Amino acid sequence: MKHKIWGVAALAAATLLVTACSSTPDESGSSSAPSTPVEITFWHAYNADSQEVALLEDTLIPEFEAAHKDIKVKQVAVPYDDLHQKLVTAVAGGELPDVVRSDIIWVPELANLGVLEPLDTLMDDFGSIKDAVYPGPLDTGKWDGHYYGAPLATNTRVYLSNPDTYAKAGVEVPTTQQELVAVAPAIKKAGAYAFADNDLSGWNVLPWIWSAGGDLMDADLTTAQGYANSAASVSGVELLYNLYKDGYIPPIITQGGQDGTEDGLGSGEFASTLNGPWDFPIIAGSYPDLQLGSSQALSGAGGSISVVGGEDLVITAASEKKDAAAEWVRFLLSGGRAAPTCRRGTDVGSEVPGRRDGLNSALLRGVRDPARHGSATSGYARVERD
Repeated sequence: MKHKIWGVAALAAATLLVTACSSTPDESGSSSAPSTPVEITFWHAYNADSQEVALLEDTLIPEFEAAHKDIKVKQVAVPYDDLHQKLVTAVAGGELPDVVRSDIIWVPELANLGVLEPLDTLMDDFGSIKDAVYPGPLDTGKWDGHYYGAPLATNTRVYLSNPDTYAKAGVEVPTTQQELVAVAPAIKKAGAYAFADNDLSGWNVLPWIWSAGGDLMDADLTTAQGYANSAASVSGVELLYNLYKDGYIPPIITQGGQDGTEDGLGSGEFASTLNGPWDFPIIAGSYPDLQLGSSQALSGAGGSISVVGGEDLVITAASEKKDAAAEWVRFLLSGGRAAPTCRRGTDVGSEVPGRRDGLNSALLRGVRDPARHGSATSGYARVERD
């Protein structure tokens, strides 16, 4: 799943993202059961036959229901593209679930439409959730002064490199944008591309703009003039363009995500790329002997800043069982349950838990350190699409 941003400091970072993978006590508690338990509905975009759904059905939901005799959870897998449409059209009277695992780019849009309940007013213990989460993932759920989402899983893009390609070219792996420019000719001479990416969306280009010291809009999201066209923003885009023009970046960057970069990076055709933790198992499966290198996004005048992707837990405003829904949210964010993908390990999974204490890999510094989410505007999904 491709998670777009627009505004990070980031199962990598989630990975995009909670003593997520530790064994802390569950603080959500339980209450005496009424004669008829209430049932809450939980929508998500996990594949219906996936490991995550099996964990929900076989482990997480039974564990929750055992501790909360008065609540039943009905999980519903909805295809990613359909899920957004269902949530948006429900504003006109469609049926909504109680809790949703929402892509972070949808949260401001849905909050602006009135679909979501602000968690910081519904949950009197939301402050403890805020304290447990890094600013980048936390801000993905914020809209108009309130928090409508709590980070369940997060990811980011980091600089992945093939050390064999750099060794063949006789150069070191760069840590800055200008160092990449400097080593690109030697890598090309060795028969490889210095850098590769497969799209020109915000998810792909914003790390270059932000790290160069640029931005798309002011902090209040009121104007792009003087930001998107600033010297710093332009320099970040020009750096990529010049690398492409001079033959240091392959043509797939203009193909709209049709092809991946994993084979090229694994084979040594590409010296480096920006991507997330999902690349590790993909590349390891085809190139088991390659020791893939990883470091933060190349720094520039603005530092090293990457993007945040991932999913937030949200509660719908239409829910008539908000207290029970809040208990389910607390449960998923506590006691090592922050994300079902956490059970697969944070170093090789596709995402990582959104809490600070779930980020235990060197690869995940991108979440802890400066990262921005791109969905700070309610129209971001449309911006990415157009």
